[in-house]
Amino acid sequence: MASSTPEASNLPGMGASVNPDGGITFRVWAPTCDQVYVAGNFTNPQWNEGKIALAREEKNSEYWSIFVKEAKVGDHYKFVISRKDQPDLWKLDPYCRQVTGRINLNDNSPRENECVIINPKLFQWDKKKFDMPLWNELIIYEMHLGTFIDNGDIARRFLDAISKLDYLVELGINASEI
Repeated sequence: MASSTPEASNLPGMGASVNPDGGITFRVWAPTCDQVYVAGNFTNPQWNEGKIALAREEKNSEYWSIFVKEAKVGDHYKFVISRKDQPDLWKLDPYCRQVTGRINLNDNSPRENECVIINPKLFQWDKKKFDMPLWNELIIYEMHLGTFIDNGDIARRFLDAISKLDYLVELGINASEI
């Protein structure tokens, strides 16, 4: 059952933010909805029937948030957007760092694809030092992942674009905007 009196989280961050003391803060910008929920494998019961209501952060705010003590790194989730007189919309978190399954933005099913809670501080970088070019030496390529590969392949993940990055380097590109 959805929570009836949610309280907004005072922890920072958009999307699913890991609290160092445990639990996750969920925050989303949803200006035109009447209510936002989060559902996942940490809700009881799992997913739709156990969805948790987020709270508006302030009266008339466009931001919604909630702290969920039971959620943890590795859990899967989606936001559920409710509007008056319309069916609920199951949405991926625009701030999520990992998604399961194939991304289909037109799909409204709860389990077609899911966001995965990631702790970015645990990521093991393979380079110890990165030297950013000076701002006046940047040559930026604005990449749209869905149109970056033009040979009939469909890029669905950032990993799909890696094989084409050497071409950008040959052109003199030294920064990419995604």
